[in-house]
Amino acid sequence: MARTSPHQRRIRACPNDRGPIAPCPGRGCARAPPTRGMPPNHWTEDRTPYLRVAAVGGERVVVFILAGGVGERLWPWSTPERPKPFCSLPEGDTLLGMAWRRAKRIDDHVLVVLNRRHLDLARALFPDLSPEQLILEEASRGTARAMAAALEAYRDRAQVPDREVCVFLPADTVTRDEAVYAAAVQLAARHARQAERFVLVGVPAHRVETGFGHILAGALLEHGAAVHAVDDFMEKPRPEAAAWLLRRGALWNTGVVAARLGLFREHLAELPEAAVSFDALVLDSEAPKAVVQAEMDWDDFGTWGAFARRYGRETAAQGPSLIERSPGALVLPEPGSLRPVVVCGLPQAVVVEGPEALLVARRDLLEDPQTLAGLRARLRF
Repeated sequence: MARTSPHQRRIRACPNDRGPIAPCPGRGCARAPPTRGMPPNHWTEDRTPYLRVAAVGGERVVVFILAGGVGERLWPWSTPERPKPFCSLPEGDTLLGMAWRRAKRIDDHVLVVLNRRHLDLARALFPDLSPEQLILEEASRGTARAMAAALEAYRDRAQVPDREVCVFLPADTVTRDEAVYAAAVQLAARHARQAERFVLVGVPAHRVETGFGHILAGALLEHGAAVHAVDDFMEKPRPEAAAWLLRRGALWNTGVVAARLGLFREHLAELPEAAVSFDALVLDSEAPKAVVQAEMDWDDFGTWGAFARRYGRETAAQGPSLIERSPGALVLPEPGSLRPVVVCGLPQAVVVEGPEALLVARRDLLEDPQTLAGLRARLRF
């Protein structure tokens, strides 16, 4: 795997501090005396400073959680009526619940963007959520349209100026490095306040992956911070291009984007009639971009392969199960199910019970989204 070039900086966790910080990648980190009026530095053994992430200019940042996706590639666990942000995970949590906690580490002003027909699911998950914290879509037509509608609704409600910084987070990504994630997003928001750019958060790619956006980071834009220019952005490349990007030390796009409200509105003013993602419409264009490079555990929770990467070789969510001679099997009964699930001699099997069906399949056959869509269509849902 390609190494990060010497001029690039990454955000990582420091073992000597509990708060979100910019990284101390070496051992033996010692806190240097703080400079008056500045946040304290952290130093590596070679005395390279990595600054703590300060408050974002002392001004509010509004954080939008995009929770309108259907999650077709995780059917039948995820369905149009109960999409993946609301599904129960093996640990009893939900993707939207985890995204909410991450967002609250960034700023207290958090709004959830979701489809209107999932309003009851959101209220059940967050009974104390006020109507002002919800922005409802009438239909799911891609992230570009969802973001545009959310920004206009928020602007109309709050009467905020175009210079206000907005951050969008996807509800369907996962990380175990919550503090590093928060530090990276805060740094992205701070840079977005200072510069007229879309600021992304990227993590180093470590395999050939065609399902993620890829970023080639360029020159350092902030001294002492992990903010880089974006030399190139490629949304969901073909295998040959993904392999080339991996060799070049590309970053995966985590789906986080920060910018001033006015910049979002400028680039989302004209939308095509067809559903389109923000990444394809704006980021994969000549729009001004920067990236915060973060060193953290991260994944897009969009396929059964991602499910296996997070939960290991053998998994059972709720209910009793017995897995024999089936390495890599995933077993997901419906929450509350008491019927034992027994899997024997089925390596890499996916056994999932959902509201619409019970699925038993080889996991590699499910990586193509058209496979699950075709199976569901043949059941006439």
